[in-house]
Amino acid sequence: VSWSAYVTGDRIHTMFLGELQELFKQRHEYWGQSIEGEAAFELELHDVQFQLCEMDKYERERLKPGAVRVYEPPSTWAPAPSAHCSAASGGCWERRADPRLASAEREREAEEDQQEREAQREASIKATMDAAMDEQLAELALAACGKS
Repeated sequence: VSWSAYVTGDRIHTMFLGELQELFKQRHEYWGQSIEGEAAFELELHDVQFQLCEMDKYERERLKPGAVRVYEPPSTWAPAPSAHCSAASGGCWERRADPRLASAEREREAEEDQQEREAQREASIKATMDAAMDEQLAELALAACGKS
């Protein structure tokens, strides 16, 4: 493969995709029944995900782009937008200029979720306590009626 996923441009992305597809067709020539004496096995999705994460870490270290690298999907792999996305102003996918904004928004949403869970928990406790109190009052009323 002559190009990497980190090179930009439609022409390069198309060539990179073609090279990867060609390599996939020839994979049995390179990946035999054994690798250095060990039996080979079929890759599963988590194996591929792990390798992609390792490659990403390597590229981050090699290129030193910073702690966060904005993801830009290759144009050759991007799906066509739906009618809903085309009709929406600005499209469905919104790119954030500063990744810290996305992080702050996630933190705010997590805090709101936590507050909502706490409110639901408090409401549940209150309902349980109210039911217990009603039950005790009913028992006291019955006991009072029995003593009269």
